[in-house]
Amino acid sequence: MSENANQDQGQLNPWLTSLISSGIIVALITIFGNLWLQNVKNDFASDQTDIQSTQSALEQSFNATQSAFNNDISALNAQLAVQEQDLEERKQDFDEEIERLQASLQEQQVALAQSRFDEEQRARRATVIDAWVPLLYSDDEAERQSALAVLFAIYPNEAKTILESVRASQSEAGAFDPQADFISEAIESAAGLAEAVGPWSVVINSYDDLSSAKQGTRAATEAGYTPTIYQLDGKYDVVVGKYPTKEDAQSATISIRSKLNEAAYVVNLNEACPIQNETSQYIECIKPTPTPTMVPTPEATAE
Repeated sequence: MSENANQDQGQLNPWLTSLISSGIIVALITIFGNLWLQNVKNDFASDQTDIQSTQSALEQSFNATQSAFNNDISALNAQLAVQEQDLEERKQDFDEEIERLQASLQEQQVALAQSRFDEEQRARRATVIDAWVPLLYSDDEAERQSALAVLFAIYPNEAKTILESVRASQSEAGAFDPQADFISEAIESAAGLAEAVGPWSVVINSYDDLSSAKQGTRAATEAGYTPTIYQLDGKYDVVVGKYPTKEDAQSATISIRSKLNEAAYVVNLNEACPIQNETSQYIECIKPTPTPTMVPTPEATAE
């Protein structure tokens, strides 16, 4: 047995040796190796293609999902912007309505205050007339003069109108007027007094410098007034209005105080600023130089 095997091996070895030496085995191995390697490469390439295809599909799916998500976000942002704009417009409308209501309420309050003031002034005037006008027809000269002085003091701008009304009432009654001359003279005096007193104005505010006063005039203009700057005693006063009576100016002050300055006050410019020097930016008030009082000397007294 052993001998047969050795014989077969002996016969095979030369054949293998012949094949190996001829390069057939190496060629076969190379061919099969290349085929296997090519198959491996083909499988790898196929796998690579599948991976790329899967990756591309995933990317497309992701991009589509992201695009849809971005579109949803954009739609939500647009909707939110519209809602915010609508809310802002509603808030603006609400604020404007609140301002309008507040302005209307302020106007009503001012109108009510002015109405009360005017009613009080009418009642006061009626009381004064009832108390003092009858004394104008007194037989006592002192009483007539006192009554006239009261009318001139309380109503310097309206005394003439009041006296004319009194005279007209007497004429309509057809009764003899023993004080007709006195009343006529009083009317002439009242006319001169009204001219001397002149109109009344309202000082909105006083400033230490012209620049601040100009800012005050702008505020007054925006509120609907026509202001003028008066310079007096180193101050610059922003003044508005020329009202025929002090009461009219006081009534106007109620509105001015509600709009511009609670400290606004009534002034008579003929008294406060008797001499006016108008410049390009303001009116300078010049106080008249007082007339010196002549004091008699001892020599003059002796004479």
